Amino acid sequence: MTTLETLTRNLATLTLLATAACSDATGPEIDPIDEPQFAVVYDLDVTTRYIEILGSCDTNALGTASAGEFQYKVVVSGEGQEHTQASSGYNTVTGKNYQKAPGGEIDFTNRTFSWRALTPSSKITMRFWGAEWDGVVKDGRMKNRGNSEQVRFAVGRKKHDIGLGSDPDACGIRLHYYATWTERKIPVG
Repeated sequence: MTTLETLTRNLATLTLLATAACSDATGPEIDPIDEPQFAVVYDLDVTTRYIEILGSCDTNALGTASAGEFQYKVVVSGEGQEHTQASSGYNTVTGKNYQKAPGGEIDFTNRTFSWRALTPSSKITMRFWGAEWDGVVKDGRMKNRGNSEQVRFAVGRKKHDIGLGSDPDACGIRLHYYATWTERKIPVG
């Protein structure tokens, strides 16, 4: 066999082998890529804003409402967390009093309390207390009144308020706050 014949034969063999290898589509199996799985959770930020004075416990000599001396306490709790914001020395004779007349506001530095990875059924409770003092004597009509409500679930930023007393003669005060629920996805599995 001549060199040319040998080369032709080897080329034909290589062509057959290459064709056979390329036509074998079974090859190694490739696992499909698993799509990541996600769960929807919600984050909550509760931000206190101010306390509105609806009515005073005090009257002046003419019988009209005058400024009262208010103290307050706010507790936001649930899902293993509890956050407190209060006037200094709340509900004590030495506590800080905010002397405000009806229509006034107790302003304070807004505080934001946060929760992460909640569900719509998570229970976060806003509790609000108020006391009113006449000098060193606690006003019997206000005492240490309190009210509570569950922070309602609603995606987005919503204004809320919670009050104590609805009658101007009952030392009424109302806490205003924001509740901001944000939806996000987290990987699972």
